[in-house]
Amino acid sequence: MIRENLRMGFLSIRRNPLRSMLCTLGVAIGIASVVAVASVADGLTQSIAREFGEVGAGHITVMWMPPRDDVVRRRSFLTVEDGEAAFREAPAVAAFDPVMTLRPTLRLGDEEVEVETNGVGLSHLDVSGKTLSSGRFFNLDDIRRRTRAAVLGAEVMDLVGGTTWGPVGERLLIGGVLFTVVGVLEEKERGLFGGDPNETVLIPITTAEDRFAEGRATPITLNYLARSLDEVELAEEQLREGLRRARGLPDAAEDDFQILAMDALLGSVRGVLVSVVLVGLALAAISLLAGGVGVMNVMLVVVRERSREIGIRKAIGAGNSHLVAQFLIESVLLSLAGGALGATIGAALRLLAPAFVPELPLGPPPLYAFAVAFGFSVSVGVVFGLYPAVVAARRDAWESIRAE
Repeated sequence: MIRENLRMGFLSIRRNPLRSMLCTLGVAIGIASVVAVASVADGLTQSIAREFGEVGAGHITVMWMPPRDDVVRRRSFLTVEDGEAAFREAPAVAAFDPVMTLRPTLRLGDEEVEVETNGVGLSHLDVSGKTLSSGRFFNLDDIRRRTRAAVLGAEVMDLVGGTTWGPVGERLLIGGVLFTVVGVLEEKERGLFGGDPNETVLIPITTAEDRFAEGRATPITLNYLARSLDEVELAEEQLREGLRRARGLPDAAEDDFQILAMDALLGSVRGVLVSVVLVGLALAAISLLAGGVGVMNVMLVVVRERSREIGIRKAIGAGNSHLVAQFLIESVLLSLAGGALGATIGAALRLLAPAFVPELPLGPPPLYAFAVAFGFSVSVGVVFGLYPAVVAARRDAWESIRAE
């Protein structure tokens, strides 16, 4: 019985290919949207997890944040001394890295560009998760003597037209000051947050303060690494108490800094991402709703066109359940055809998207997206095909025969 209904459903679709295609177009658009949203969501999730993972589990960032209190607002930016004082009073913290962000000009020969330059501490590689591809990193002597040593991102030399092979030992001007390249960082993928990690220059934090921050206030970010994931909250509390003492904040005053743990921030970002995906799926559901209405309209037309067939079948003994099954199966076939077309379109969009939007992080279409597409297609076929099938089953046999 089911096989016969399937055969009749396929024949009906083949008899009216244009109508069938237009009928399934709404379902196809909805399913393509589901697959596309799932691909973007999967890509964003992987990109965010990779970026936070490279920073390192247990990473804690402290930034200056002026409170509403006018008296405290006039306090200075965070300093390296503040960070060191808090670090000494935080046994749950394993490493400390102050970062001063600057944007001086970088010059090599006749080429000059503006590039992000960060003054960093000895533990920068441990805290940031970066690695060296060649040369060395700063040592204690560089920090104490404020040496003009520089560690370059993997693509910095390309910016100024220099050689990327063996740049260690090369000399270049940073903000008019002559520096010597002592190391080069491993190439990293561009992240979602911040600038390109391959187009940054690192110099000792003391050199940055001495050469570029003298006479003016320059914000400094304090980065820490907790000893373990279990001690992140304890580390945050110890750092907060240490910073308040170092900055002389009275008990009634608000913090003039903000502490952010990367693990908590990752959870928040994932929560926002889930909300965005749900909105995308809701918009896709609207397309599926429109497609379902199209399926129902076409099935009502099919029922009217095949009145004689319905009358003959009922006259020779077909029951209501047989007719409901026949037209319901045909409706599901139409929806499944739309789902297959939509899944194909969604996968094709995933392959073509990088050519038009290279920065968009896309993952491969996940298998669950196709499972959802199949489930939605069947559901649309059943929900919107049930009413036409019931209408067909309730028709009177003799009136149906006379209708033609």
